[in-house]
Order: sequence, then structure tokens, then C-alpha cells
Amino acid sequence: MAAAGSLLTGIILALMGAAGLAFSMVIQRYALSFPEKSVPFLCFRAHRYAVWVIGIVVYGIANAFYVAALLFGPLTLLGSVFSTLLVFNMVFARMILKEPLTSCRIGGSVTILVGVCLVVIATPLGIPTDFSPEEVVRLLSRPEGATWIAVLLSLVIFSIFVIRAYERRYPLRLPPGNRDKPETKSLPLPKFPRADSIDPNPGKSISVTQQSSVVDMLSRETQLRSPLRPQEWLDNVMGFVYPGSLGLDEGVCHLTMKASLSMYVNCGREGQGGCNHWVIYVTTIVWITASLATLWWLKTVFQRYQTTLALPIEYGMVNVASVCSGLLFFDEASFLNSWQLGVIITGLLVILGGILLGRVGAASHSQEPSNH
Repeated sequence: MAAAGSLLTGIILALMGAAGLAFSMVIQRYALSFPEKSVPFLCFRAHRYAVWVIGIVVYGIANAFYVAALLFGPLTLLGSVFSTLLVFNMVFARMILKEPLTSCRIGGSVTILVGVCLVVIATPLGIPTDFSPEEVVRLLSRPEGATWIAVLLSLVIFSIFVIRAYERRYPLRLPPGNRDKPETKSLPLPKFPRADSIDPNPGKSISVTQQSSVVDMLSRETQLRSPLRPQEWLDNVMGFVYPGSLGLDEGVCHLTMKASLSMYVNCGREGQGGCNHWVIYVTTIVWITASLATLWWLKTVFQRYQTTLALPIEYGMVNVASVCSGLLFFDEASFLNSWQLGVIITGLLVILGGILLGRVGAASHSQEPSNH
């Protein structure tokens, strides 16, 4: 059962995981958007993919914090808290990449925090956070749990075939002589100063607007140079399918990860049936498979779509998947009375509204013409 101390521990670990994952996204975005292969990072320079791998390592560490958090609280609560990574992403992007803080982004972040607070307030104590293999089998045998698992896995598998077909039909073309980076729309790229360089023209100032638009210009949605180009409606649909399916895949990871870790913790206790149980193997295999698929999804999604537009959709779907997994599969809804369930659902809708508001702000900013 989740006591007050356990819930607080889970919330703190989830916040640490959210901050770490947002930081890793900024590192990856910086590495992939830098105009040169050699990227200045801390006190040295490295190949763009070496810096990108550092971002992936930070991503793994951040997820480790979230893994630990799932042992201390219900998935409905911690999945909502984890959505604060969009707030952390906005802060880190401003500090490191000098991305502008628009009113929509700030308003979206505040709205997300309000939604998270609603979920925290409405989450009661006493919701089970650990399960034996027999209890997980019981959850799987419930119509609600089995249906949700089937729907979630079917959507993820179907999206793989859709994305693969779209990639074959409308591939990203690589320019000759630079096969490690997709060909992008021809834009006048600014020259980034080296870490140890000094401005040779100190009298020539650059406006704040110009400085803040550098990253947005470099991270614009990748343009296709192919005989076949998608129609606008199809491009808009796939702009949701790509990051949305990534979010659903991460939702599978979170569900199977919580179930697997909970069974590992409890299966060896006295009175339990032991750890040699088929459901432990199945959930662990699905967890590992979905985690490995995430690496392919990350590269595929963020190579094609601008991060500030794709990330809100991705973690909006992660939040929806986590809350539904908690309420439907782990049967957390049975521990809520009517007002608590209503407030939690309201909090989820508020969080999604904040995500949408932030994405609208990012989309309108990315469409502003550049003065370069």
C-alpha cells in the first residue's frame, strides 16, 4: 500500500526522472542540430553522434529514477507527475539553447503544473504499488485489463507498419558527402563560435531576437527532397502518428516495467509462489523489447520532426497511456470514490490542455519568418 512517505518519495523520484529526461532531450537536440560534425560540449569537442550518445545515456539514467519511482506510488499519479518534463524542457532549452519563452509556452507549463496538482490532491493513500505474479495474472484476466493491453499493443504494432510504409514512400534524402545528417531545406546557417574563440567584431551586436531564432532555424522540421512528397493532410496526420506512437510505446514500457519490477520485489517473499513464473518472463520480454524499440523511435521521430512540436504530442500520449494503465489495468479506479476519479480525470484533461497550449505556441513560433 502507498503510504504518505512512499508517495512523497515516488513524486520526488519522478520529478528527478522528468528533469533528467528533459535535460537529455536538450543535449540530443543540440547535438543533432549543430551545423558542424564536431560539436563543442563542456570543455571539449566531439562528433555529433558522440554527444548524442551522451544524451541517450542521460536518458537512461533519468528513466532509472522513474523506474525507482514506480515502486513507491500508483501509475496514475506518477505518470501525471512525469509530464512535468515538458516544463523542465522549456527551462533547459531557454538556459542552454536560448530558445525564447513565449506566453503560450509559459501558460502551457503553468497549466500542466495545475493539472499535476489536481491529480496529486485527488490520489488517496492505500493504493497497492506491489504485486505478486498471481495478482498480475488476475489483473490480466480482468476484461478491462486484457482489453486495454490488447488495444495498446495493437496500436503500437500497427503504427510500426504505418511508419515503415511512410518511410519507404517518402524517405529522408541524405545529401552527397554528408550521409550522417538528413538533407534539410536550404537556409543560411549562422556560424557558431568555438568554445575558446573571441568575437572578432565586438562592436557588432546581434539582437536578442536573432540569437533566440538560431536554434529554431536549425531545428525546423526536416524537409524532403524526393520525387514524391506527401500531401498536406497526410503530413499533418503523420506529424501526430510519429510522436504519438512513440508515446504509446513508452506507455507499454511503463506498464510492463512497473509490473515486472513489482513482481521481482515480491516473488521471493515467503508465501509467494516464487520467481519462476511465466508472467514474469512475458512482461520482462515485452519491457525489454519496447525499450529497445524506443531507441529506433527516438531517432526516426526527431530526425524528421521538430522537437518542440513532437515532444508535447509524445508525452501527452505517455501521460494518457500511463493514466489509463493505472485506472484500467492496475485497477486503481476501484480505490477512488466518485469525486476523486472526477478530479483525476479533470487533472488529466488540464494537463493535455497545457500540452496543447504549449504546442500551439511552439508551432506558431516555428512558422515565423526568419530575418537572416
